[in-house]
Amino acid sequence: MRAPFRACNTSGMSAAQPPGWAWTGFSHDPRLPSSAALRASDRDRDVALQALSEAYADGRLDREEHESRTDAAMSAKVLGDLPPLIADLVLDESISAGVPVATADVQTQVVQAWRRRRNNAAMGMAGPSVMTTGIWAATAIGSGNIYFFWPVFVILGTGMNVLRTMFSKQDIIESERDRIERKARKATPGGPGPAGR
Repeated sequence: MRAPFRACNTSGMSAAQPPGWAWTGFSHDPRLPSSAALRASDRDRDVALQALSEAYADGRLDREEHESRTDAAMSAKVLGDLPPLIADLVLDESISAGVPVATADVQTQVVQAWRRRRNNAAMGMAGPSVMTTGIWAATAIGSGNIYFFWPVFVILGTGMNVLRTMFSKQDIIESERDRIERKARKATPGGPGPAGR
Protein backbone atom coordinates (compact mmCIF):
# COMPACT_ATOMS: atom_id res chain seq x y z
CA MET A 1 0.00 0.00 0.00
CA ARG A 2 1.34 3.39 -0.92
CA ALA A 3 2.32 5.88 1.72
CA PRO A 4 0.19 9.03 1.94
CA PHE A 5 1.48 12.05 0.09
CA ARG A 6 3.70 14.54 1.83
CA ALA A 7 1.74 17.65 2.71
CA CYS A 8 2.34 20.60 0.45
CA ASN A 9 0.63 23.92 0.00
CA THR A 10 -1.18 23.67 -3.34
CA SER A 11 -3.52 26.59 -2.92
CA GLY A 12 -4.26 28.11 -6.30
CA MET A 13 -3.27 24.91 -8.15
CA SER A 14 -5.90 22.76 -9.80
CA ALA A 15 -6.00 19.00 -9.21
CA ALA A 16 -5.60 18.25 -12.91
CA GLN A 17 -2.81 20.36 -14.29
CA PRO A 18 -2.23 20.83 -18.05
CA PRO A 19 0.99 19.44 -19.57
CA GLY A 20 4.01 21.57 -18.79
CA TRP A 21 2.16 23.62 -16.17
CA ALA A 22 5.01 23.45 -13.62
CA TRP A 23 7.51 25.50 -15.61
CA THR A 24 5.16 28.48 -15.68
CA GLY A 25 4.22 27.98 -12.03
CA PHE A 26 7.62 28.98 -10.68
CA SER A 27 8.39 32.57 -9.78
CA HIS A 28 11.15 32.41 -12.45
CA ASP A 29 11.92 29.63 -14.90
CA PRO A 30 14.40 27.50 -12.89
CA ARG A 31 15.88 26.03 -16.09
CA LEU A 32 17.43 29.34 -17.10
CA PRO A 33 21.02 29.97 -15.99
CA SER A 34 20.02 33.51 -15.11
CA SER A 35 17.41 32.22 -12.65
CA ALA A 36 19.06 29.09 -11.28
CA ALA A 37 20.99 30.90 -8.55
CA LEU A 38 17.94 32.77 -7.19
CA ARG A 39 16.66 31.67 -3.79
CA ALA A 40 13.62 29.38 -4.01
CA SER A 41 10.40 30.51 -2.33
CA ASP A 42 7.81 28.33 -0.58
CA ARG A 43 5.66 28.71 -3.67
CA ASP A 44 8.48 27.39 -5.88
CA ARG A 45 8.94 24.38 -3.62
CA ASP A 46 5.17 23.79 -3.62
CA VAL A 47 5.14 23.68 -7.43
CA ALA A 48 7.78 20.93 -7.41
CA LEU A 49 5.97 19.05 -4.62
CA GLN A 50 2.71 19.17 -6.56
CA ALA A 51 4.43 17.76 -9.66
CA LEU A 52 5.97 14.97 -7.59
CA SER A 53 2.63 14.16 -5.94
CA GLU A 54 0.89 13.91 -9.31
CA ALA A 55 3.63 11.68 -10.69
CA TYR A 56 3.37 9.43 -7.62
CA ALA A 57 -0.41 9.23 -7.98
CA ASP A 58 0.02 8.26 -11.65
CA GLY A 59 2.46 5.50 -10.72
CA ARG A 60 5.41 7.16 -12.41
CA LEU A 61 7.34 7.27 -9.15
CA ASP A 62 7.59 4.51 -6.58
CA ARG A 63 7.32 5.24 -2.88
CA GLU A 64 11.05 5.39 -2.24
CA GLU A 65 11.82 7.71 -5.13
CA HIS A 66 8.85 9.93 -4.33
CA GLU A 67 10.02 10.35 -0.75
CA SER A 68 13.61 11.00 -1.82
CA ARG A 69 12.63 13.66 -4.33
CA THR A 70 10.12 15.19 -1.95
CA ASP A 71 12.79 15.57 0.73
CA ALA A 72 15.10 17.21 -1.82
CA ALA A 73 12.36 19.59 -3.00
CA MET A 74 11.47 20.62 0.54
CA SER A 75 15.11 21.39 1.31
CA ALA A 76 15.82 23.16 -2.00
CA LYS A 77 17.62 26.46 -1.43
CA VAL A 78 17.82 27.86 -4.97
CA LEU A 79 15.65 27.47 -8.07
CA GLY A 80 18.35 25.46 -9.82
CA ASP A 81 17.86 22.65 -7.28
CA LEU A 82 14.33 21.96 -8.54
CA PRO A 83 14.48 21.10 -12.30
CA PRO A 84 16.43 17.82 -11.81
CA LEU A 85 13.65 16.61 -9.51
CA ILE A 86 10.82 17.02 -12.03
CA ALA A 87 12.42 17.29 -15.48
CA ASP A 88 11.52 13.67 -16.33
CA LEU A 89 7.98 14.11 -15.02
CA VAL A 90 6.72 17.40 -16.46
CA LEU A 91 6.34 17.86 -20.21
CA ASP A 92 8.15 20.80 -21.76
CA GLU A 93 5.04 21.69 -23.75
CA SER A 94 6.59 24.75 -25.37
CA ILE A 95 9.10 22.57 -27.25
CA SER A 96 6.94 19.52 -27.92
CA ALA A 97 4.19 21.73 -29.31
CA GLY A 98 6.68 23.36 -31.66
CA VAL A 99 6.19 26.81 -30.15
CA PRO A 100 9.19 27.67 -27.99
CA VAL A 101 8.54 30.17 -25.24
CA ALA A 102 10.22 33.53 -25.71
CA THR A 103 12.51 33.06 -22.76
CA ALA A 104 14.97 35.60 -21.44
CA ASP A 105 17.73 33.77 -23.32
CA VAL A 106 15.86 34.07 -26.62
CA GLN A 107 15.11 37.73 -25.95
CA THR A 108 18.79 38.35 -25.28
CA GLN A 109 19.74 36.66 -28.56
CA VAL A 110 17.28 38.64 -30.66
CA VAL A 111 18.28 41.97 -29.12
CA GLN A 112 21.94 41.17 -29.69
CA ALA A 113 21.14 40.29 -33.32
CA TRP A 114 19.48 43.67 -33.81
CA ARG A 115 22.42 45.46 -32.22
CA ARG A 116 24.81 43.66 -34.57
CA ARG A 117 22.72 44.73 -37.54
CA ARG A 118 22.59 48.30 -36.25
CA ASN A 119 26.36 48.37 -35.72
CA ASN A 120 26.96 46.91 -39.18
CA ALA A 121 24.73 49.57 -40.69
CA ALA A 122 26.59 52.30 -38.80
CA MET A 123 29.95 50.94 -39.95
CA GLY A 124 28.59 50.70 -43.48
CA MET A 125 27.85 54.39 -43.30
CA ALA A 126 31.00 55.53 -41.53
CA GLY A 127 33.53 53.76 -43.79
CA PRO A 128 32.36 55.04 -47.19
CA SER A 129 31.48 58.46 -45.76
CA VAL A 130 34.94 59.00 -44.27
CA MET A 131 36.67 57.65 -47.37
CA THR A 132 34.72 59.78 -49.86
CA THR A 133 34.98 62.87 -47.67
CA GLY A 134 38.74 62.33 -47.51
CA ILE A 135 38.94 62.06 -51.28
CA TRP A 136 36.85 65.20 -51.70
CA ALA A 137 38.96 67.13 -49.19
CA ALA A 138 42.24 66.02 -50.78
CA THR A 139 41.15 66.96 -54.30
CA ALA A 140 39.55 70.24 -53.21
CA ILE A 141 42.62 71.32 -51.25
CA GLY A 142 44.96 70.12 -53.97
CA SER A 143 43.14 72.10 -56.64
CA GLY A 144 42.58 75.11 -54.42
CA ASN A 145 38.95 75.06 -55.47
CA ILE A 146 36.28 74.20 -52.87
CA TYR A 147 33.70 72.65 -55.14
CA PHE A 148 30.38 70.86 -54.51
CA PHE A 149 30.48 68.44 -51.57
CA TRP A 150 29.51 65.34 -53.53
CA PRO A 151 30.12 62.84 -50.64
CA VAL A 152 26.76 64.04 -49.32
CA PHE A 153 25.12 61.52 -51.66
CA VAL A 154 27.13 58.67 -50.15
CA ILE A 155 26.35 59.88 -46.63
CA LEU A 156 22.63 60.16 -47.38
CA GLY A 157 22.48 56.79 -49.10
CA THR A 158 24.25 54.86 -46.35
CA GLY A 159 22.51 56.94 -43.69
CA MET A 160 19.14 55.74 -44.98
CA ASN A 161 20.16 52.18 -44.16
CA VAL A 162 21.03 53.22 -40.61
CA LEU A 163 17.68 54.96 -40.19
CA ARG A 164 15.83 52.00 -41.69
CA THR A 165 17.54 49.67 -39.21
CA MET A 166 16.74 51.95 -36.27
CA PHE A 167 13.07 52.38 -37.18
CA SER A 168 12.63 48.67 -38.01
CA LYS A 169 13.93 47.48 -34.65
CA GLN A 170 10.76 45.63 -33.66
CA ASP A 171 10.36 43.99 -37.07
CA ILE A 172 13.98 42.85 -37.03
CA ILE A 173 13.62 41.46 -33.50
CA GLU A 174 10.44 39.56 -34.39
CA SER A 175 12.03 38.16 -37.54
CA GLU A 176 15.07 37.00 -35.58
CA ARG A 177 12.86 35.44 -32.91
CA ASP A 178 10.97 33.50 -35.58
CA ARG A 179 14.26 32.30 -37.04
CA ILE A 180 15.52 31.10 -33.65
CA GLU A 181 12.23 29.33 -32.90
CA ARG A 182 12.19 27.60 -36.30
CA LYS A 183 15.74 26.44 -35.68
CA ALA A 184 14.75 25.15 -32.23
CA ARG A 185 11.79 23.24 -33.66
CA LYS A 186 13.99 21.57 -36.29
CA ALA A 187 16.52 20.61 -33.63
CA THR A 188 13.85 19.13 -31.34
CA PRO A 189 13.48 15.33 -31.63
CA GLY A 190 10.12 14.59 -33.19
CA GLY A 191 9.81 18.17 -34.39
CA PRO A 192 8.36 19.03 -37.80
CA GLY A 193 10.44 17.63 -40.62
CA PRO A 194 10.45 18.48 -44.31
CA ALA A 195 7.06 16.82 -44.76
CA GLY A 196 5.49 18.97 -42.08
CA ARG A 197 6.65 22.31 -43.44
